[in-house]
Amino acid sequence: MDLFGAPPLPQSRRAIGTDRALLTSQARAAAGIAKVWEEAIHDIRSAGGVVRDIRNLGLLGAVEIEAASNAPGQRARAVANHCFENGVFVRALGDTLILSPPLVIDEGQIGQIADSIKSGIRTVK
Repeated sequence: MDLFGAPPLPQSRRAIGTDRALLTSQARAAAGIAKVWEEAIHDIRSAGGVVRDIRNLGLLGAVEIEAASNAPGQRARAVANHCFENGVFVRALGDTLILSPPLVIDEGQIGQIADSIKSGIRTVK
C-alpha cells in the first residue's frame, strides 16, 4: 500500500544516476573552459591603473578595484552598473567585483564579460 505517492525505488535510483551524470558532464565542461576564463579575467588588468588585484579559482573570479579616497566602493559599483547596462551582470561587493558565470559558459560569453568589465574600468578612471 502506497500512502505517500512516492515513486518506486528503482525510478528514484535512475533519477539520481541521471543527476550524477549531468553534474559530471557539467563539471568536465567547466574544467575545460576554466583556462580560457583565467586568461580572460587576468587580462582585465590591461584596462588600466584602477585594478588592484585579480583572483580566480576555476570559474569563480574576483576583480579588486582601487577605492577612491573619498568614496570606498563607488568605483566597483560604477563598473558593475556599466556592465549591467551592457548586458553583463557582475556583483560589486565593496571594492571587489565578484564573478561567477554559469557552468555552461562559452568562449564568446567569457570575452563579452571581460570586455564589458574592461570598458567599465576605463570609464571610472
